[in-house]
Amino acid sequence: MILLARQERIKTDLGRRLRTIRWEVGDPQREEFASRLGLHVNSLANYERGDRIPNLDVLLAYRENLNVDLHWLLTGKGRMFDSRTQNEVLTPRSAGDELIQLPYLDQDIASGEAYASSESPQFGPLAVDRDLLKDAEAAPEGCCLLKVKGDSMAPTMPEGSLLIVDRQQANIEQGCVYVMLVGNVLVIKRARWLADGKLQLFSENQERYPAEVFEADAAADLNVIGRVIYCFRVP
Repeated sequence: MILLARQERIKTDLGRRLRTIRWEVGDPQREEFASRLGLHVNSLANYERGDRIPNLDVLLAYRENLNVDLHWLLTGKGRMFDSRTQNEVLTPRSAGDELIQLPYLDQDIASGEAYASSESPQFGPLAVDRDLLKDAEAAPEGCCLLKVKGDSMAPTMPEGSLLIVDRQQANIEQGCVYVMLVGNVLVIKRARWLADGKLQLFSENQERYPAEVFEADAAADLNVIGRVIYCFRVP
């Protein structure tokens, strides 16, 4: 009797791209491949099936060990593998190069409760492909990285997620997510314009965090830092 292995069901596009990478490098056993990436085999299985979302460290492991192009990995656009050498991939990029480092503001976004913030710009942990920003109609000089703290935007943007925020997109549009400054605290909310012209700001976790509604004139006075254009979620 011949036993056929059950084919795994892959739930997400990112999971399919992660599985494709393993195929392209010779389809090694998952345990061997996980060891090469510095991952636990069960974690790799969850990422490839789409059961969990890889965090930044995992994405960087693919880039550093396999020269995987992060723009392709996140969007499916462009080339799977970076044609540059390993040293070139890991070398910090200048403003004119394909990969750039965005400033990381040492401020936790209070997506639920209030947290104090401080201003300490530094380089972020992730080099971003210019095309990734271009696809979101964002200019590199207007973007920064911020980290989520709190659970009001979970599960879409759970605590610890790293966001790319475009500070040049401060006009509030329907359905978009924005970072706003309330007092000396950064908060993140999704925006919805109501039929009567009022603005509703709400969290994904609406059972715990009720929505707020602003009159049109009050909405115009909100201190909008920028629009969230990408979210790199923790697992």
